[in-house]
Amino acid sequence: MIRGAVSLLFVALCLVLGVCWASEAIEPASGTKFPLKLGDLDLVGTGIRVKKIVFVSVQVYAAGLYVDAKGSSNALRASLGESYDYTKAEPKLFQELLAGHNHIKKALRLVMVRNVGGETMAGALKEAVEPRLMALAEAEGPESVAEAKKALEAFKGQFDMKELPTGTELIFSWPNGNLNTEIAGTQKGKVDSLLLARALFSVFLDENSVVERKDMVATLGSVVANHVKHEQTATGSDE
Repeated sequence: MIRGAVSLLFVALCLVLGVCWASEAIEPASGTKFPLKLGDLDLVGTGIRVKKIVFVSVQVYAAGLYVDAKGSSNALRASLGESYDYTKAEPKLFQELLAGHNHIKKALRLVMVRNVGGETMAGALKEAVEPRLMALAEAEGPESVAEAKKALEAFKGQFDMKELPTGTELIFSWPNGNLNTEIAGTQKGKVDSLLLARALFSVFLDENSVVERKDMVATLGSVVANHVKHEQTATGSDE
């Protein structure tokens, strides 16, 4: 636990100072390593999914949240203010991250910490996603409900593998109005559904999240501050 806490603190310090030799952070409960970068996205926090099986709590997968530094900084500063305290992890912060209108590019990276069948994983995700998805769709009307059901079946169909062994990496990216899935390095396709993307990310970021959601945004404030610092430096060098 101490090792993981130190890792995230070190990452935050690196971001603030703008100098860092580390390339990864560690999810403390499982010891799972997460790269600080996923493409052009920055890691802002990690969590662990624990599930009770026959009265015993077992770790299922570790999760990491990545965001676009520029997009998240601009959108969050505009909606929450320049002096917002990200360490409070208030509901309005998560509402902004889950909103579909601000176009913050995001990705979830899950790493299995135990062997799970593909069908079992698909069923578990569907169980978590479906009520959230239907609530969003019902608020928009019958047509959205029908489209949401199709999107959910398409998403579940991406888990066509027999098993997800320990160490298998799953990446769900939300670049715009769709959800892209990659499992074990294989692109499983995209589902053109903004509501599905919002519902899946809500599983990890809403008030009933399956992980500690405040841990998923532990260094978000540092990412925003670092981007502001770079903006100011760039502006100063142009003057």
